[in-house]
Amino acid sequence: MALSRGYQVLDRDTNLDSVASEKPLIGTFDEETLEVRWRGTDARVGEPTETSWLHRLSDYLGDAQEPEPMHCETNPDYAGTPSLASMTRLALRHLSADNERGFFLMIESASIDKESHKRNPCGSIGEIEQLEEALSLSLDFATAQGNTAVIVTADHAQAAQILPEPSLYSHYPIPIYSPGLTARVITPEGGIMRINYATNNGFSEEHTGANVPLFANEVGGLWLKPFLRQREVHDAMSAFLFEEPAVGEITTPALE
Repeated sequence: MALSRGYQVLDRDTNLDSVASEKPLIGTFDEETLEVRWRGTDARVGEPTETSWLHRLSDYLGDAQEPEPMHCETNPDYAGTPSLASMTRLALRHLSADNERGFFLMIESASIDKESHKRNPCGSIGEIEQLEEALSLSLDFATAQGNTAVIVTADHAQAAQILPEPSLYSHYPIPIYSPGLTARVITPEGGIMRINYATNNGFSEEHTGANVPLFANEVGGLWLKPFLRQREVHDAMSAFLFEEPAVGEITTPALE
């Protein structure tokens, strides 16, 4: 169907850096969600805290053994998966070619969310890295082109919570630990980041209602306010495309 409509179909074997811009493009890189870049040591994810039988009799008795720390490592299943940066680079080149009208491009590192549902912190962290790479390309493009707004936000918060390591109450003479499942990730600096998942006891974590960040470059910041309801982000983008900003309607933290 796509070929009959004049699309150039891209797959895992396509060199994205050499794709021509004459035809509309569609990427068919996987049957489902793309594989993520990182995973926990030996594919570990969040795990329960092991408690002694005595602790099961009383919250004030026995002891608790939290999950061992893990590293984030390269996910072997990621091999051959096109990076978000390579797709972003192609999209920017394709949409800006011989185009005086401008364009709207949405870039989503969707598995930041999907891996949080799976209680897989390293999967989420690796996709944050991919988003940062795509953002760097986008900011370079915006700087070179001028009059280009870049906005970064999320559609909702997730279950993953970063908690103190060790617990603030670890010195208490009773076992105190995070409910739900926990992952203790060794950071590049050699510290340990504790991530807790505790929205339910089922097969998938749930979304949460916390406020999410909203960042923009200097151009995009002219159309934003320090706090926006979600639908107002759409209004701000529409205003940028079709209207002039209201005087003094600045500011969100600028991206650097």
